[in-house]
Amino acid sequence: TTDRALDPRRLMGFLRDRPAGLYRAKGFIDFGAAGSGRKFLLQLVGSSLRFSRRRWDSSEQRGTTLVLIGTDMCVDTVRSALQDCVSAAPPDEQAILGV
Repeated sequence: TTDRALDPRRLMGFLRDRPAGLYRAKGFIDFGAAGSGRKFLLQLVGSSLRFSRRRWDSSEQRGTTLVLIGTDMCVDTVRSALQDCVSAAPPDEQAILGV
């Protein structure tokens, strides 16, 4: 969980080269300005990956919350890789295209 926006390109890289043993992930993602002010529902099951755009509720605090399920994963490595997906600066306008 983080209240900072994720970089779309970095997250797609994480999902493409995901840790061995990760077979399920789900949750809501905030891409900040790159996501045009919408949250994205992530559903990963095996090799199937799906994103759905949703609206933020007016009272909802923006942020990213993910649940990852797998076997024999190194928790510290996974957390570090996800931390690397947090945006240090606003991504360029084209960053969301890969999502």
